[in-house]
Amino acid sequence: MLRMSLLTLCLFGGAVLSEGQRVWAAEPAAIPELEAGAPQLANQRYLQGREDYRAGRISEAATAFQRALDVFPESPRLAFNLARSLERLGRLREAAAAYRRYVELLPLAEDAQTVSRLAASLEEQVLARRPSLIALTRPGGATVTVDGLALTEKTPLRAPVEAGVHLVLFRLDGFLDEARSVTMAEAETRTIDLTLSAVPVPAPGVALSTTVPPKDPPLRPVLGWSLSTLGAVSTALAISFHAQALESSAAAEGLTATVDDRTRYDRLNADFKDQRLGAAFAYGAAVALLTSGLYLLLTDSDETETVK
Repeated sequence: MLRMSLLTLCLFGGAVLSEGQRVWAAEPAAIPELEAGAPQLANQRYLQGREDYRAGRISEAATAFQRALDVFPESPRLAFNLARSLERLGRLREAAAAYRRYVELLPLAEDAQTVSRLAASLEEQVLARRPSLIALTRPGGATVTVDGLALTEKTPLRAPVEAGVHLVLFRLDGFLDEARSVTMAEAETRTIDLTLSAVPVPAPGVALSTTVPPKDPPLRPVLGWSLSTLGAVSTALAISFHAQALESSAAAEGLTATVDDRTRYDRLNADFKDQRLGAAFAYGAAVALLTSGLYLLLTDSDETETVK
């Protein structure tokens, strides 16, 4: 039958004894073939895994079986062989997951219940070997965060954690936060005992004040002097244009009615108009610039601000 053949092909000869011990066979499945429809690459990796397992290279066998399972994930045989290899390597959590995958892929297998019990036993061993963290604070009631994840209980508490390095943060309203780094080994129990420090409170009646840092040099005086200077230049230009206009007007009045004088008269008259217009514009610009510059200079102030 299919279930019996799968059982025979998958198992490496190991059996769960009543004492919880395991007997390992030296050889894996006798027929070096995966289930029907398996890709050639999966079969190649499966054969490599069997060879590594027979040679005692269990880590390499686990890698080969995992790579084969990546190509052919619906294979119960690969799932079981991977689980057996991982269990021998002591990677119990991963082994239990692979055993459960085998049962999911082949729920009607005659050994399904046995393998399920084996997976449960491995999971219990994982929990028993899991480190425990005990957190105590004075005062109690602090929230505890392990690697960014908040625990549901507050101090005092005992919580299982994974083996490895963890950052533990303690937080309680009215007290300064405290952080500790701990390294947890398998089956280790470690205690963190802290006395939290209260947040400092300013003494009554003492006002905290700070003086605003000095400002950059004020822009108003610089701009005021610049505008005033431009206004003075515009005034000088206006006076120059006005003087030139008067000269052109006087020269035009002294001419006679000859043809040459008439041509020169027209030119002087045109110059007079242009010079008078330039003088008007220069006077207007001078008034505006001088007014703005004097306003900025006369209204500038140097104030010191205090924030309380």
